[in-house]
Amino acid sequence: MRRGFDSPLAKYDSEACPTASPSDSPPPRRPDPYSGKADLHLHTTYSDGEPSVAALLEHVAARTDLTVIAITDHDTIAGAEVARWLARERAYPFEVIVGEEVTTREGHIVGLFLDTAVPPGLSAAATVAAIHAQGGLAFAPHPFFNDRPRRDRRKMDSIGQVLAGLPVDAVEVDNSTPFLELANLRARRFAARHGWPAIGASDGHIARAAGKSFTRFPGCGAADLRRAILAGTVAPGAARYSPADLLAYLRFWLTYGKRVPLALPRAGGAELALGALRPSPPVEAEALIELPR
Repeated sequence: MRRGFDSPLAKYDSEACPTASPSDSPPPRRPDPYSGKADLHLHTTYSDGEPSVAALLEHVAARTDLTVIAITDHDTIAGAEVARWLARERAYPFEVIVGEEVTTREGHIVGLFLDTAVPPGLSAAATVAAIHAQGGLAFAPHPFFNDRPRRDRRKMDSIGQVLAGLPVDAVEVDNSTPFLELANLRARRFAARHGWPAIGASDGHIARAAGKSFTRFPGCGAADLRRAILAGTVAPGAARYSPADLLAYLRFWLTYGKRVPLALPRAGGAELALGALRPSPPVEAEALIELPR
């Protein structure tokens, strides 16, 4: 288990926490020690998500109280970089972390605070090492849910079988994908038994899912969140789906195979990454501008 690697990235530390305007300020109350709220697992059209980057950010700003989000498309950080730039340009009241859900040989690992994409197809241990080498944090998403025994598709590969030996920084114990309750319970117990920080994250593939599972932390910005994960001062939480939300998710999954290949071919005996066969994402106006580093 990894501890003490606390060298916050300057590009996150330099940003002030988002604050509400005076007209939007709630009545005075006792300060909440866990005032930050983050969703660290969101997908867009840059991988297998339904919303464009712009649509997702607009939904988060208008319909949630999140102070931090992470865009974690499969095997790419392109959408996350666009999202980070766009959130700054439009002065949204939340920060965007550049992340990636990496396809490893044993399952999925999410990297946060990335500068460069981590290539798919490495071992889980090598993937975590590559994330840490660039100052990022790694967590295990949906570690005990794997739908491949029932479907020949690479949608939710779990890392649970090798998780105990990985130096991850946190474990996702509350994933708001419908019907993951038992897998979430197993993840929660596993994280508690091994002393890992437990986080909540939506794994949202539709905009309505953003913030349905979340992580509370002291402070409000991305740098605060990073310190909190390393210190273990984070807490998972969840909100209920409305019937309309569940219907929207049902429509999404019913058309999933029409947009993402269900069965992946093999190259040299190894399965290709999910993103390998996916068509290029639709071009967004924001993506045409050179993103500052």
